[in-house]
Amino acid sequence: MLIDDCFATVGSQNFTKRGRKNKECTSLPSVPLFSSPFAATLIEWRTSGKPIELDYINSLIDLLEPLLREQEILTEKTTEVINQCKSEWEQSKKQNSKFTHHSHEDDDQADEIQLEKMALESQIQLEHGEALLEVKSHLEPYSQKPYARLDRYSDGNLTDWVGLDSDNSRTRISLTRLGFYPAYLSDTKRFAFVRIGKTGITYFRDTVRRNGLKFDDFTCDGTVSFPETGCRRRNIILTLNIHGHGSCKIEIHYSPRGTTVVNVGPDWHNQIPNESIVLRFSSIDVIEHLLEQAFKPFTYESLGIKDKNLPDYLKDPYYRMTIIQIRSAPILHVAINS
Repeated sequence: MLIDDCFATVGSQNFTKRGRKNKECTSLPSVPLFSSPFAATLIEWRTSGKPIELDYINSLIDLLEPLLREQEILTEKTTEVINQCKSEWEQSKKQNSKFTHHSHEDDDQADEIQLEKMALESQIQLEHGEALLEVKSHLEPYSQKPYARLDRYSDGNLTDWVGLDSDNSRTRISLTRLGFYPAYLSDTKRFAFVRIGKTGITYFRDTVRRNGLKFDDFTCDGTVSFPETGCRRRNIILTLNIHGHGSCKIEIHYSPRGTTVVNVGPDWHNQIPNESIVLRFSSIDVIEHLLEQAFKPFTYESLGIKDKNLPDYLKDPYYRMTIIQIRSAPILHVAINS
């Protein structure tokens, strides 16, 4: 409200019957606003505006009130529908979560049964069948820094492996000294490359470079890596540079009950191979042939304490270990020993 073109009040007032009963707040500056831009704007609005008669306002209110009531009823009904939908959705999520939980439990049990069968049928085994392991803390000899190691506490060395011939005779297998071998951690569905010593396992790796991998008539270089999370969906990633044909990333889910190709896509900005090559990766035979090559053991000549990263992979204190295979490639199966 502008008073004598000099003083102004600023406040709120609703032009409804209810608004006339509300408590409102208005500010009245003590400084005169004569000739100020603010006063000039209000004067311009007053000059250009058209007067509204009180009878018109009252008539408008009378006409709008039924519509406002209809709007209130519609708002109430909309709120009821939203609340009902929310309640049904939350109930559905609980049921789906319960179903998924039971589904995962069923899958885990089926996996464990299949893993035991695979260990018994494996042509490569630990000499004593399985190893019992315990996570223990150790100290570096010079720095005295602590680190964790998965130690054997059952009979036999972890490096005592035998091959079973068709007549069930046993042949001792010589392992690559301090070699890294693939391991399947069945409680998390995660893979890792682990370095095997006679009495324990200290070092874990989730990525290794591989060159000269072959499938059909093609040769490729690339990496095999193991994701830390989302392992129920995919737990192996092959990134391949196919000589003369571009690059691609293959996401794979390995389960004891079967290998599945989840996705084949481009490797960053590199050109993806043509469709005829990509289609070959839908063949599980091709994928398992690549994994067989990628899972061959390798060594690192020197590793420091910063690489002793067992707690990143294993959280429980006790484990048991057997050997399974993807084709001819041996894989350590590490499971919680409860």
